[in-house]
Amino acid sequence: MATDSEKINYLAGEISAFRAFALALINSHPDVQHLADEFLRLSEAAIGISGGAPVSEQYVEAQRKTIDELNAHMHEVLGTGI
Repeated sequence: MATDSEKINYLAGEISAFRAFALALINSHPDVQHLADEFLRLSEAAIGISGGAPVSEQYVEAQRKTIDELNAHMHEVLGTGI
């Protein structure tokens, strides 16, 4: 059975891989503005959603930070800033 530390490290590896994929998608998407609009719509709906279970402050903080970082990257690619 994996220790808590091993589980956290595994999740950190998954997050790193998904972040790399998201940045590659943003960089290569043919319509970054549409992607940004859709991401904004979906991310606003996702903030705090946990299937009805309570979420920790750290969960919400990490979710918002990741959303902000991805939005900033899209605006950088678009040349619009935020």
